[in-house]
Amino acid sequence: LSLAALLLLRPLLTLMQTPEDVARLAADYLVVIFGGLLATFFYTLCAAALLRAEPLIRPDRVYLLGHSMGGMLAPRIDAEGGAFAGLIFWAGTPRTLDALILEQNEASLAAMPPEQRAAAAPLVQALREQFAALPRMAEEDAQHTHILGNRWAWYFKEMLAHPPEEYLRRLTKPVLVLQGDRDAHLSVERDFRRYEALLAAHPDA
Repeated sequence: LSLAALLLLRPLLTLMQTPEDVARLAADYLVVIFGGLLATFFYTLCAAALLRAEPLIRPDRVYLLGHSMGGMLAPRIDAEGGAFAGLIFWAGTPRTLDALILEQNEASLAAMPPEQRAAAAPLVQALREQFAALPRMAEEDAQHTHILGNRWAWYFKEMLAHPPEEYLRRLTKPVLVLQGDRDAHLSVERDFRRYEALLAAHPDA
């Protein structure tokens, strides 16, 4: 992460990954940088609870910054117990993870030379079919089925059941959305513009 972009939020303390870092709390403003994996979701909720219990910290000045997948998960983290003063989505997406991964694979496939494309096309088609089967897959089956190597299907199924758009539509607290127009993994048209549409009626976004 480039901390230069965060200097506007001084005084700033960053909390990374585990709640043990809460011991370093010493600022009026706090940005929690949430990096990516679903497991960190629970660490972040734990950290938020510790922050609210810390007498030196004002809960109305604790913000959550979600980067990449963290930006996708930030609205859910806040709704399910984070209770932050505001949210910052940095290179995030309002789309579901399966849709984003499939789009990235299809873009890579289209950019390949013809001979490589012919070899890779069946793999992308298999991925497309696996993602399409997720809504109908039983919970127990999802816990014993692999997608994308060693990633359990349940990981994607669970996230698919909590689409970011549902949380974004209910947001009323301050929101800041940041995205670069040269981001190779996201699209201004399909991601940033979708944020704009979902938050169009939000008075503080």
